[in-house]
Amino acid sequence: MIWYWLIFASLVVLTLCEQFKILSKKALYMFSSIYTILWIFISTIRWNGTLGDWQGYYDVFERYISVNSFSDIFNVEYWFFEPGYYLILRAIKYFTGNYTVLLFFMAIVGIGGFYHSAKYLDTQRNIKNVNYGNTNSSIILVLLVFWCTSCGNIYVVRTNMATAICLYSIRYIEEKNIKKFVLMVWIAFLFHFTSIIFLVAYFVYYMKFNIKKLIGGIIGLMAVNVIGVGRIIHGVATLLGGRFAEKISSDGYQDVGVINYDYSSVPGIMALTKAMANTTLILILILFCYKKVRNDSRFNGLSNLYLVGAALQCVLLTYNMQVARIAIYFIVLQCFLIPYLFIIFKKKQNKLIVFVVIICYMAVKLYALTNSAPGYSNLQTIFGYT
Repeated sequence: MIWYWLIFASLVVLTLCEQFKILSKKALYMFSSIYTILWIFISTIRWNGTLGDWQGYYDVFERYISVNSFSDIFNVEYWFFEPGYYLILRAIKYFTGNYTVLLFFMAIVGIGGFYHSAKYLDTQRNIKNVNYGNTNSSIILVLLVFWCTSCGNIYVVRTNMATAICLYSIRYIEEKNIKKFVLMVWIAFLFHFTSIIFLVAYFVYYMKFNIKKLIGGIIGLMAVNVIGVGRIIHGVATLLGGRFAEKISSDGYQDVGVINYDYSSVPGIMALTKAMANTTLILILILFCYKKVRNDSRFNGLSNLYLVGAALQCVLLTYNMQVARIAIYFIVLQCFLIPYLFIIFKKKQNKLIVFVVIICYMAVKLYALTNSAPGYSNLQTIFGYT
């Protein structure tokens, strides 16, 4: 497990160099590219693991599909259920027959896609006299948070792929290009149907949240709880029917051998507490930074999206831990909000304190993550164990 911490330590050193301007932006981008390539490599060579539903993806590729001719590639059983992923899976099966190639493709989208999104969101832009972002480089810090909260997506699943694509679509929200935005979300939908929820991002990004809207949101959440989250979700599942209903319903996620994350169980209570504690801290950060960077439209937009994720998480975690994962499309924006702490503090002494606090918090996050499941303790690869 030491290699997790070696990557962490190296990112910490580079974050220090980044935030105190010891290295040039060109050098920082070079290092961020190296980490991205490293994580894609690690994700590609993993083998026979338990994390990221490795066995499930492997079984589908090796046992449950048969592609004997070129035309068989297009015999996707669920054309209305994430056909993009299954088309590519079947093409890889036909042309290579190699599961590692599929892992490589998933890593390219899930990790490489996040990197390209991070590069865009690290760039200051002025679009039609509206300022987005700032001149400070934060891409290394973004990767540090990404590593400590999700191990850089090295255990990539389809949700990670769809999330990375949705992140990049923020570019088209800022450019107010709704056609390209919808196209990107549609592509994400081809990898995971839950990404359709990100369509609301286009309308939420520019909203100005005030006390009235905040109170309205709280009342709305209370109404949802009164009606019953389960009733609403099962109603939606019934309306959609078929495979959508299977995946949305609570039972569709409760596979044999999977830990029970119902909120009334001990693991569920712990998961709920950790998730809400983290969300609460990010919300405090947003409120703390708001007045200082109110002229940065990107901060406002990312904050709005995170608030949507926080609301979804608050409502859905009390229903089912797995269904609550839909909030990840918005919660992932914490990677881009945390760096704003360095912008509001100008003095080196204050920035150093912020640096120490963030590093300590990220160390706790990584420790909790890598001890949350036995699969993190060793990484089996096509070459053996690490």
